[in-house]
Amino acid sequence: MTLSASAAVDRYAAAELQTVFPYTFKILDASHLQVFEGDTEITSGFAVSGVGSDSGGNVSYSTAPRGSGAPALTVTLKRAVPLSQPDDLPTAGALNTDTLESMIDKSRMIDQQLDEVDARSLRVPVSSSLTGLEVTPAAGQLIGFDAAGTALATYAAAAIVAGIVPTTLMQTLLGDATITAALATLGIANQEQLSVDGAGRLSVPGQPAFMAHKSVAQDNTFGAGGSADVTFGTTIKDQGGNFDGTSFTAPVPGFYLLWTKLYMVDVAGAHTALVMGIQTPSYNYNRQVNPGAIRETNTGDERLELEVTAITYMDAADTAKVNLSINGGTAIVDLPATTSSQFGGLLLAA
Repeated sequence: MTLSASAAVDRYAAAELQTVFPYTFKILDASHLQVFEGDTEITSGFAVSGVGSDSGGNVSYSTAPRGSGAPALTVTLKRAVPLSQPDDLPTAGALNTDTLESMIDKSRMIDQQLDEVDARSLRVPVSSSLTGLEVTPAAGQLIGFDAAGTALATYAAAAIVAGIVPTTLMQTLLGDATITAALATLGIANQEQLSVDGAGRLSVPGQPAFMAHKSVAQDNTFGAGGSADVTFGTTIKDQGGNFDGTSFTAPVPGFYLLWTKLYMVDVAGAHTALVMGIQTPSYNYNRQVNPGAIRETNTGDERLELEVTAITYMDAADTAKVNLSINGGTAIVDLPATTSSQFGGLLLAA
C-alpha cells in the first residue's frame, strides 16, 4: 500500500443537524482518529467507520454537534498515530510482509502528522539566517523580537499595536499592577489630581479656581470720580491658593474665565459714567453705564447690580482684580458686605 503525501486532516464547516463527517485518509485503529469541535477535542458521542481502508471512512455522531440555529462550528478530523513501536520482526523464518508494510506505513503516518503540526507553526523564512531563537519564559510577559530583530525577548505586558513595540515607559506602565504604581510611572504623586467616578464625572482638584464674596464694606468710596479696587474679604473656595481677597494671581500661563457681580447702594441721580471692570496687566474688561438713570429706587436704598464676565489670556504671575469708578455727584456710593457681590474665576486651558 502507498500513502498520500498530503497531511492527514479534514476540516468541515458543520451544517445545522449534520451528523456524518467523512475522513479521507487511512487509519490503522479507531483510536488513531482525533475529533475536534472548534479547538476542543471530543472523545465520545460518535462512531468511527472505515478503519484500515485506504480511502478513509466516516465519523458518525449520535447527536449533531451543531443544532438548529446554533452558531457556526468547525469540525476537524485529524490522524494521531501513537509514537510507540509495538511490532517485533522475527530473527528467523518467513518475514510477514503485511507486518513490515504496516510498520513502514505507521512511520510515514507519524511523519505526515508531524508535518501537519509543523505547517501550523511559526517559522522564519528560508532566506533568514536566524538560528537558536530561544527565550526564557517569564510570568505575565509576552515574547517578541528585540529592537535589532535578531533575537527573542520578553516584554512586560507589551501591547503590540500596528507593528509598533511600546517604549520602555509604556512597557513599564502596562506592567504596573496597581493604580498607585501606574501614577508613579506617570509622575503623578496623587491620583486625586485627576479622577473619574463611576458615573463618568471628571474631577480635577488641582485645577486653579476661586470664588469669593464681599464681607468687607466699602462705604462712601465711590462717586465724584473716585476709583478703587474692590476688596471681597471672604474666600468661598480657592483651589490652589491664588486669591488674596482682592487679586487673583495666575499660577500658570493659560486661558482663564473670570466673572464678577457688584451690589451697590446709595446711587444718586447725579452719578454718571459708572465704569466697572476686571483688570489684568494686558487687558481690561469694562462695563460702562449711566448709574443714575438705571438705578432701582423702589426700595429706598437706590441700589444697582451689574455683572462682568471675561475670557482672557494671562501669563504666570499676572493678576486680575475688580475696579469700580463713578463720576458725578458725591462720594457716597457704598459697596456693602453682602454675598450678592462676588468675584470668581478658573483656568480653562493651559
